[in-house]
Amino acid sequence: MDISCNDTQPYRQDFNPDNELAVVANPKVPAQNLQELINLARKKPGELTFGSTGLGGSQHMAGEVFKQRAGIDIVHVPYKGAAPALQDLIAGHVTMAFMTSLSAVPHVKEGKVRALAVASRARIPQLPDLPTVSEAGLPGFEADSWNGLFAPRGTPPEIISRLHTEVARIAAMPDFKEKLQAQGAVVVGNSPADFRSFIKQEVEQWAKVFQTVNVKAD
Repeated sequence: MDISCNDTQPYRQDFNPDNELAVVANPKVPAQNLQELINLARKKPGELTFGSTGLGGSQHMAGEVFKQRAGIDIVHVPYKGAAPALQDLIAGHVTMAFMTSLSAVPHVKEGKVRALAVASRARIPQLPDLPTVSEAGLPGFEADSWNGLFAPRGTPPEIISRLHTEVARIAAMPDFKEKLQAQGAVVVGNSPADFRSFIKQEVEQWAKVFQTVNVKAD
C-alpha cells in the first residue's frame, strides 16, 4: 500500500525492504497460532488490541481487513512509527500487530515476539515454517507494504526510460538482491506501465477498505 503517487508517469522498481507483513503477538498471549488468536479474540470481544504505525497505513489497513475476515472485535492502537509500536508489542502493552518482516524477523528469532502467520501470498524464506494467513485459516487473505521509485510530473520519457534501465540493472545484481532478501525484501522489477496498472489496482482495492473503516486523518 503506502500509496502517495501524484505522478502521471510513475515508475516502480519495488525492491522494498519493508515488504511482507507478518502477524506477530506478544509471547505472553495464549495463542500459539493464528487460529488460536482468532478464537481468543472471539471469546474476549473488544479486549485484544493491535498496534500499527499510524492511521491509514498498510499495517492499520491489514489489521482492519483481518478483523473483518475473521469476524472479530479487536481494538486498533495507532503509533507514530514502527519503533514505538514494536516496543509496546514487546512490552505487552498491545496484543498483536502486523509488522514488516524487516522489523519483525530479528525479534522473532530472539523470542521477543511470536510470529503467527505472514500476510503475503507465499511464505517468506526468513521464516519458512511460518504459514501464510491464507494457509492459517483465512483463504485469499493478502496484504503487504511496498515502496516504489517515482519521478515528478512531467519528467521527460527519456529520463524515465534511463532511470528504469539503470535501477533495473542494479536490482538484478545478485549481491544486491541477496542483501535485501536477507532483510525480508522481495525484489521486483517492472516497467512504468506495469507500475501504473499496479497502483490503479491498489487504489481501487484499498479505497473500499478505507470507506468501510471510515478512516479520518489525525
